[in-house]
Amino acid sequence: GGNVDPTNSPGGCTIINCTFNHLNSAVGVTVYGIGNLVQGCLFENLTYSWGVFLMGSNNVVRGNTFTNISSIYGYGIHPDIIMIFGDNGQWSINNIFERNYIVNCPLAQAMDASEKSSPGGTPVTATNFWGLVIRNNVYEDTSMQFSVEIPNVRFYNNTFRNCTSAI
Repeated sequence: GGNVDPTNSPGGCTIINCTFNHLNSAVGVTVYGIGNLVQGCLFENLTYSWGVFLMGSNNVVRGNTFTNISSIYGYGIHPDIIMIFGDNGQWSINNIFERNYIVNCPLAQAMDASEKSSPGGTPVTATNFWGLVIRNNVYEDTSMQFSVEIPNVRFYNNTFRNCTSAI
């Protein structure tokens, strides 16, 4: 939601080996704080949903599997593996998305990273409030895109197999 200051949100939380299955118009994991870990989880059969809403700083999303995340055009929110947006004090910096396996996610965005959440929202313009590293992930049998509107996003050593509209 709006006006969430990551420094006042839960930090140091660990979410390990959880399953998020058959979510519809929902979010698997929402992270706002500092130093949180989401690891070894399974995000599957998500319709019109986001896998991870990633805000705050120094959070790590590692070693997860995202599969069968999809939607039908014109209905519900668009599905995203990672969603980042900010208005009025939200920010996302020094977060890491690594060693994840994304497979069979038709019509999903790999990432939607925007400075503002909605038309009329106030974008956070300071570049030091934004940053994400996406490294060593495998994207397979997936049609998706990366929508990057924030600065300091870096891609390293990712593998794309049998994908369309990858970057």
